[in-house]
Amino acid sequence: MSEQVVLDGGAAPGAHPITPVRVYLGIYAALIALTGVTVGISYADLGSGALYLALFVALIKAGLVVGYFMHLKYDPRLHQLVFFASGVFLIFMFGFTFIDLISRPAILAEQGSLVLAQERQNAEEEAELRRRLAAAQAAASPAPSAAPSLAPEAATASADATPGDAAEARPVAGAKALGARSTGSARADAGVSPQ
Repeated sequence: MSEQVVLDGGAAPGAHPITPVRVYLGIYAALIALTGVTVGISYADLGSGALYLALFVALIKAGLVVGYFMHLKYDPRLHQLVFFASGVFLIFMFGFTFIDLISRPAILAEQGSLVLAQERQNAEEEAELRRRLAAAQAAASPAPSAAPSLAPEAATASADATPGDAAEARPVAGAKALGARSTGSARADAGVSPQ
């Protein structure tokens, strides 16, 4: 029973020492100052370096909180090792993310050149298809000398028609214009005698 009284009256094995209030106030003041530094960094024109500097300040603040307010400073070495190993793992994870962010413009430029090359190839293929289509249409159309001979016939057919026959004149003129390409049966359907 006397051992129990001694343990209650003294420090228990593995117990943390009592931290003075002035240390807590000092840590609090440091955290407020570092928060001000973080805000100042956000307003400063540091470019992409602002992110790295702000993360470094946040790491210092986290170390102060974990060390003093969570009492990791007084914990066994194994607990500190686990905490710092987790921090190193987190740094690696952020590091790979930053590598991705830093290398992204080069990757996008390379992918962009591949996309542009594909677009150029597609445009060339489309131009080739248009040339082939134009050549096929030119081969299928009648010779240009036949078209002027059909124009006077269409004009005389519409001039001979009366105003009431205007609806009938259009199909006849159209049939005469198509007569060079169409068969005899199409001419007979339109009311035009074979030539």
